[in-house]
Amino acid sequence: MIESLLTGFEAAFTLVNLAFIAAGITLGILIGAIPGLGSVTALAILIPITFYMSPLPAIAFLVGVNKGGTSGGAIPAILLNSPGTPEAAASAFDGYPMTQRGEAKRAMKFALYSSVTGDMISDLLLIALVVPFAAVALQFGPLEYTAILLFAFSLLAGISSSSPTKGLIAIFGGVFLSTIGLDPVDSTQRMTFDQVNLYDGLSISAVAIGCLALASVVEQMFDLRRGSVETTEVKQAEGEGATTLPIGEFLSHWKTIGRSALIGSGVGMLPGLGVTLAAFLSYGAAKR
Repeated sequence: MIESLLTGFEAAFTLVNLAFIAAGITLGILIGAIPGLGSVTALAILIPITFYMSPLPAIAFLVGVNKGGTSGGAIPAILLNSPGTPEAAASAFDGYPMTQRGEAKRAMKFALYSSVTGDMISDLLLIALVVPFAAVALQFGPLEYTAILLFAFSLLAGISSSSPTKGLIAIFGGVFLSTIGLDPVDSTQRMTFDQVNLYDGLSISAVAIGCLALASVVEQMFDLRRGSVETTEVKQAEGEGATTLPIGEFLSHWKTIGRSALIGSGVGMLPGLGVTLAAFLSYGAAKR
C-alpha cells in the first residue's frame, strides 16, 4: 500500500500534472461561481478537452475542476446571497450577513481555508478508511437510509431555532418537490402534467437558488405594500480585522472544521446521499 501511495504522489507532483490541476481549479471556480451551474456542469463542459490528453493529466485536470466547482459556489453565496451550487446555500446563511457588515474578504477567506482543510482531511480519511468503510456502506439498506434521512430532517429543523415548525414545513415542501418527475422504479409520471421538461424532475440547483431569491422578492413585496421598504447598504469595513483572517483565529475553530470534515467524509462514503446533505448536516452541527 505504501508503495502504491508513493507511486501516486510521484505521478501527481510532476510539473505537467500540477499545471493541469491549477488550470482545472481555476476553470472550476469560474464556472462554479455562476449560480445554477456547479461542478457537475463544469465537468460536463470540460470533459471533451480531456479527449486529447494523456490519462494522468486528464484525471488531474478533472479532479481540479470538481474541487474548484464545489468551492466556487460559495463566492456568490457570500457576496450575493445566491449560491452557485446547492451545497453552498449553507454558506449564505452567515456569509452574506458578513458581507453586509463589510467583512466579505474575511468570509471568503474562511470559506476558502475551511474548504481546503476539510478536503485534505477527507482525502486522508479516504486513503486510510475507504476499504473497511466501503464494506460497511454496502450493507446499508432502506432502513438505514431512512434513519439517516430522518436524522437529517430533525437536525435541519433544529437549525430554524426560532421556529422548528417552519423548518419542518420547508423540509417536507422540498420532499414534495422532489417527487415531481418519473418514478425511478416503474417510470410512472408524477405531477408532470404531460410536460416532457418535467420528466427528469426539478433541478436541485434551480430550486435552491429560486427559494433564496424568491424569499427575498416576497419579503420586499410585503415591505412595499406596508410602505416600509428599506435599502440594504453594505457597510464599509473598518479596521484590519474586518478584512483579514489571522491563522490563529482560523485554527481556533479547529473543532468545528474537524467535526464538519468527519461528517462530510462519512456522508460522502455512503452511496446516494450527496454533498448537499453533508453540508447542511455540518452546518446544523456547528450551529448547535
